[in-house]
Amino acid sequence: MMKRFLLIMLALCVMLCAMPTYADEWDDDDDDWLDDDPGGTFEEEASTSDFKTIAGYDTGEKFVCGDYVYQMTDDGEGALLTNYSGTSGDVVIPDTVDGHPVVAVGAHMFAYNEAVRSVMLPEGIRSIGNMAFFKCIHLHDIIIPEGVTMIDECCFGGCSELSEVQLPASLEEVGRFGFLACTNLEEISFGDELKAIGPGAFQMCASLSKVSIPSGKDVSIEEDSFAGCSPELKILY
Repeated sequence: MMKRFLLIMLALCVMLCAMPTYADEWDDDDDDWLDDDPGGTFEEEASTSDFKTIAGYDTGEKFVCGDYVYQMTDDGEGALLTNYSGTSGDVVIPDTVDGHPVVAVGAHMFAYNEAVRSVMLPEGIRSIGNMAFFKCIHLHDIIIPEGVTMIDECCFGGCSELSEVQLPASLEEVGRFGFLACTNLEEISFGDELKAIGPGAFQMCASLSKVSIPSGKDVSIEEDSFAGCSPELKILY
C-alpha cells in the first residue's frame, strides 16, 4: 500500500512539474511507467523542451562537449547543461565547457538516470532546473555549491537512496515537491538566507527526523511541507 501511494505521489509530481503532454499518459491502473523512462522518449523530449522554466535560458542552439550537451545563456556569458551521456556513477560536472563557465543544470537533465550515485556541482552553478535529478534512484549524495538560491520543483523527487545533501548558505527556497519521497534522507540543515519551503517539499521523506532552520528568520513553511515524514521529526530553530 505504501509503495503504491509513493508511486501515486511521484506520478502527481511528474504531472505538476513536467509538461502537460505526459500527464495524459498516466493511467490510474498502471504504475509501471514510473519505473523507467516513459515510452523511452522522456529524456529526449523533456530535457530539451522545458528550458523556459529557467528564466533567461532558452536560446535554442545546442553544442556538444565531451559527455555534455549545452546551450548558451541569453547573455552569451555562460553555459546551461541540457544532457549528460556519460556512464560514470560518480559525476563531477566541469567548471567550463568549451571555455564557457557552467552556470546552470537544465530541467530533466539526469531524470531517470539509474547509474548516477553522486554528483559534485561546480562553484559557478546558479540554477538547477525542475526535475533535474528526478528518480535518480541510486543517487546517495550531492553537494550543492554556494550561489544556488533555489531547489526547483521535483528536483530530487523519488531519489530513494539520497541520504546526504549539503545545502549552500545562499539557498532561499525549496520548491514544490523538491525532495518528495527521498525515503533515506534523515537530516537537512538550512542556512541564514532561507525564505520558503514549498508545498510537499519533503513529503513522504519517511526517515527524515531532524530539520535545522535558522533562528530569528521569517521562513514560510507550507502545511504539507513535511507530511508523511518520520513521527520523530524535529524542526529546530
